Amino acid sequence: MKKRSKQTLEEKLLNLEQELKVPVAPYHDQNFTLTYDLEMPSQTKMAGEFLSVLGKYCSKTKSENLLRSMSQKNQLSVSEVLRAISFNGRVPYYSANDDFENFHNFVTRYLIESGWLIDFPKIILRVQGIAMLRLSIFKYILKNWNWIIAIYDFRVLEELAIHYGQVSLKNSAIEEDALRREFIRKVLKQEIAELEQKLEENILKIIDGSERNDFFIKNKLATKNGRIANRSSYRKAKNMTRR
Repeated sequence: MKKRSKQTLEEKLLNLEQELKVPVAPYHDQNFTLTYDLEMPSQTKMAGEFLSVLGKYCSKTKSENLLRSMSQKNQLSVSEVLRAISFNGRVPYYSANDDFENFHNFVTRYLIESGWLIDFPKIILRVQGIAMLRLSIFKYILKNWNWIIAIYDFRVLEELAIHYGQVSLKNSAIEEDALRREFIRKVLKQEIAELEQKLEENILKIIDGSERNDFFIKNKLATKNGRIANRSSYRKAKNMTRR
């Protein structure tokens, strides 16, 4: 039985290029059809899943703008849907009539939990006229930061921060500048925390097997990363060394 030969780099690139050219099949509902018209992500599968969950959201939407568009046309594109739920490009100071929470329940949460954290927001960042939706998506990411960083490597978040940092906020909501800074700040802090953890691990590897002061062996709870954790522990250590 012949073994399958490994693909060359050229063959892999060709296959990837062919995959990117594969059109995403439209999403059909009883009352409307949804077509994909955005930039293709690195994997066609992601675009298909995005189209599917967005179609399901459309069937349950409470957005007045989107409902109006669906009543006027029986076929909509993804960009039309995104603009409709984002007030058709307007940036109101405040609106109690948005449908963003419903959108996140159907679309944002599903795509992030399915492994598309970098692809989904990157596509969103390239769509014009959806400033309010973009703002809401990154609010969602910050609000759910703990479980997101638990399942994603910080390098994924770092890549997303770079893309977000390059987006023009000229026609955005006033608060998005501060929100973007906070997002990038959290990503960099996460990177620092990862580096500090790696630093401590390397220190332990270097000193592994060497003899330590008896105080640190007997009082593990009173120390942190090889340092004395509080004042009482410091006094105790000093008394031990005087004996």
